[in-house]
Order: sequence, then C-alpha cells, then structure tokens
Amino acid sequence: MKIKNLILLIYILITAINNVGAQSGKLFTVESGLSSSMVTDIHQSRNGFVWVATEDGLNRFDGAKNTLYRVDKNVPGSVLSDMVTTLGADATGVMYVGYLNGLQYYHEASDSFFTVPLWTDKGKLSEPHVTCILQRKNGQLLVGTSGYGIFEIHRSKNGQPYGLRLINFEPSNFIVRLFENNRQELWIATENRGLFKFSGQERQCYFANKKGQKNVVMSICEDKYGTLLVGKLNGGLHRYNESTNTFDQIPSSDLSNSTVLDLYVGADNHIYVGTEGYGMKIYHPETNTLIDLNPAFTTFSLSTTKTNAILEDQAGNLWIGVSQKGVFFFT
Repeated sequence: MKIKNLILLIYILITAINNVGAQSGKLFTVESGLSSSMVTDIHQSRNGFVWVATEDGLNRFDGAKNTLYRVDKNVPGSVLSDMVTTLGADATGVMYVGYLNGLQYYHEASDSFFTVPLWTDKGKLSEPHVTCILQRKNGQLLVGTSGYGIFEIHRSKNGQPYGLRLINFEPSNFIVRLFENNRQELWIATENRGLFKFSGQERQCYFANKKGQKNVVMSICEDKYGTLLVGKLNGGLHRYNESTNTFDQIPSSDLSNSTVLDLYVGADNHIYVGTEGYGMKIYHPETNTLIDLNPAFTTFSLSTTKTNAILEDQAGNLWIGVSQKGVFFFT
C-alpha cells in the first residue's frame, strides 16, 4: 500500500511540474492599472468578466482592459465604498458586492451599483461589515456579516432586493464564512464560537473548545467526491472524517500552525490552498499531501506570499490574489 501511494505521489509531482512548465502568466499590479495590491476577492460574472475586489476599489477585467470603480458620492450608481470585502452572485447571475459598510448589487445594463437595504430584527436599517455571500441550492441567498449575523435576501413587489436578518438561527453575530456542501448541509464559520453544521433540524459544532484563534475557520471547500476541507486561522488545513464526525489535520511541516486563507476546487478537481506566507499549494486527497505551486515564470517566489483569493475562470485560467503584489494570472 505504501509503494502504491509513493508511485501515485511521484506521478502527481511529475504531472504538476509538466503542467506548470507549459503555462504562461502575467502579474497585474498597481503600476499596470490595478486599483490596489491588497486583493480581497475574485469573481467571474455571468457575462465572463472577472471582477477583482480590493481594499481600495473594485476592478473589472473584460479581456482587453481593466475598468476601475471607486466611490463617488456625486455620481448615482457609484460603488458604496472603496473597501470591498467580498463578491458573489444569486441564482440568476446578478452580482452582489459586500463592503465594510453594507451591500450592493450590480445592474449590468446601466453599469451601476445599487444599495441593498439590510433590516435588523428590530426593524432598523444597518450598514454591516459584509464578510461572505452564499447562494444556496434551495433558493436562499444568504449574506454573512461581522456584528449582525446573517441576512436573507428577498425581493420586493417591484423586484428590488432587500435583506432581513435571520433570527433564532445564527450561531453567532460574527460570521466568517458560509458554505453549502453537496448534501445541502449549511456550514457556518464564526469568529468566536467555532464551526457549525446545519443538517435538517440538527446542529453540530466543531473547534469550539480550542483556545485562542485556532478555532476560527477561514475557508471551506468540498471536491466532487465529497472530500470536505477547512482552512483555519493559525491552525492549518483540516479534512472532515465522516466516520468519526471529526476533523483531522493534514500533515504539513509549514502549515500546521499557519493560516489557510482560501480554498478553491478547480474544474479538474484540483484543490487549491491559499495560505498566509506560504503561497499557494495543491492538496491531493488520494495521498493526503500538499504540493507547492510555484511556477518558474514568476518574477517573485509565490511560495512565500500571502494568497487570499483564488479563481479558475470559464476558460480554465487561474487568477490568484497575492497580497501586496496584485493579481497573478496564468493559463
């Protein structure tokens, strides 16, 4: 069995090296037109545009140029803030933009952004720090916030979206990540109470007894075979063990006490792991191993960067948000 795993690992390494060697890439920086090198999220809209959220503006790549959106209170339809935190879309493909102070949706026809009112359970309008957006398979569009819990987006009679805070449901007011697996179980990562799984009427909690920040889950993903992974703040990468209903830490010499900022499953079922200070890696469930992704054509070492946003576009190209560098694109 060990020999079989070793052969498989060697094959994976050779394949990864050959694939990277055949690829080419480009780094988008502030000097080349990107609004900021502090990338927070990357999203591809239904029309194929790639949107890059940063701490100083929103960028749209259309294949030929980059269009920059910054707040301008004198212009109707402007973005709400330059501090863009997260991007997502509803079931119809309408893009939603989360900020440090609220939520908007993008209207393609007018190239404008419109604020989505978010109502608390006390009937008051809020301007929360939006942390995540999730479109569920049952039709629910959920918005996680830091301080106000979770909002569900509804439509008024005239079709305008608005949010109502979910009460008697959220495990914490401080939401880090929302995720739905293939079984339509809802996973909620919180800042202060661990990770929760909602399956029907049942609720289970994980990492709640860990001390300090090691109980904070920053990212979640699931591959097409049902392998579910979570990345933690100062706690590395963990794989869900369904038979024991626990999470097992993935062995790694550099990630055991490090932060995993983003997890992304590509079309070929590659699981990309974005880390803080250790670049981007690929996780292989077959061998339970992590392999560095460090293309030879980069002008810097990707293996030592903070990688906090990953996207594979419709053409199979990778877009990687690299903190204080910009967006690394390679085909």
